[in-house]
Amino acid sequence: MHPAWKNKATLHLVALLITAVCAAIGIVAIPVGFGTIILLPMLFSFVLGVAFNPNLTGVLARFLPPESAQLASRTASIAVLVLVAKFGTTIGPEIDKIASATPVLLLQEFGNLGTIALGFPVAVFLLHMKREAIGATYSIGREANLAIIADRYGLDSPEGAGVIGVYVVGTLLGAIVFAVMPPLLNATGIFSLESLAMSCGVGSISMFTVCTGSLVAIFPDNERLIVALGTASNLLTGATGFFLGVFVALPLAERLYRRYHSADHSGTARSKIVFGDRVGGMSEARSQSLAQLLLPLVASAGLGLLSSSIASSSSPVDGLVGIAILCGVAIMGISLASFVPLKLPAIAWTAFLMVLATLPISPISETILSFTASIDLIALGTVVLAYGGLSLTQREFAIARNSGWKIAIVAICLMVGTYLGSAIIAEIALRYIV
Repeated sequence: MHPAWKNKATLHLVALLITAVCAAIGIVAIPVGFGTIILLPMLFSFVLGVAFNPNLTGVLARFLPPESAQLASRTASIAVLVLVAKFGTTIGPEIDKIASATPVLLLQEFGNLGTIALGFPVAVFLLHMKREAIGATYSIGREANLAIIADRYGLDSPEGAGVIGVYVVGTLLGAIVFAVMPPLLNATGIFSLESLAMSCGVGSISMFTVCTGSLVAIFPDNERLIVALGTASNLLTGATGFFLGVFVALPLAERLYRRYHSADHSGTARSKIVFGDRVGGMSEARSQSLAQLLLPLVASAGLGLLSSSIASSSSPVDGLVGIAILCGVAIMGISLASFVPLKLPAIAWTAFLMVLATLPISPISETILSFTASIDLIALGTVVLAYGGLSLTQREFAIARNSGWKIAIVAICLMVGTYLGSAIIAEIALRYIV
């Protein structure tokens, strides 16, 4: 067998084993004094993906070269589209409830400034970080946030080191934090289900999926409402988060830093350095031909179908039509992103198409919903995070090691601050405004 095909086969086989094991483990509930911690198969799959990543350990280095991380990243970007198509099936039927909650969704976006409220004091006053605190604390450090810092300061600057460190630590630990936060806040009895669901929309697919999955595990009868509100919030964060970062969060972090470090005005670099490993990672699908997308699409869809059937103890045949529909919408989303000159990513087109198809007024809504009902959302997320763990590069592991414990503490504070801040604002708005 040609080495390239051998590497591909090995990668997908490893992902298959990880997915099957995690689906068989299922959801693990751990009772604690203040409530219940929910551990999802998605979390296990990410941890196992990292454990078997040849860039971290030598367990599979003999069979899987470090370069396979690029293939895993491309496959994850395709698997995300299938997952987003499934998300879309939850928005259309719940469009009336989402429309009524729009003012709350808009207000709770400002909860993302919780990164500064909680992270900045910890970084500057407790850990005595310098200008890297600006890049580290103005956001939870996802792809768009990297691009903002790259344009303003350059990724080789202290601010760049801060945002890259948070990005990598968030990639490694984000799934864990957002798996734990929803049940913890729910155990307080203060927050409504709606506010907790809206707060899952932080602009990261993996964090969002784990977050909503934790809530669904607690409130299985409200799955559609949870995922619908969370998805709407996540899409809104993706649309507004960039502008909130550019015009509000970053200037605020800069001003706060200069106020407490008035002698340090070194942040003037504006070099534009491309963070090639990850920026635009979810738009990789846009630059590939449909033929190149076929293997990753079939592999991720097949694993999603397998994981779903294991989780529900049903035959994979039952979900064939449903997974085919999700894949078809993903392909249409990729095609529109490639040929329509609106510069919208495939992920946005995919969600938009599925929402339209499942609106109550759509003649095909009931058909799509009935066929895709057997495809488990958590099962699809398990596949995404399996490839996500396998896709981490040597550079990202090196950054995580070199950034040290300070960045890890700050990153955790940012994620907690974002979710908590959004939940507080959403709860206040639901009680006193709507």
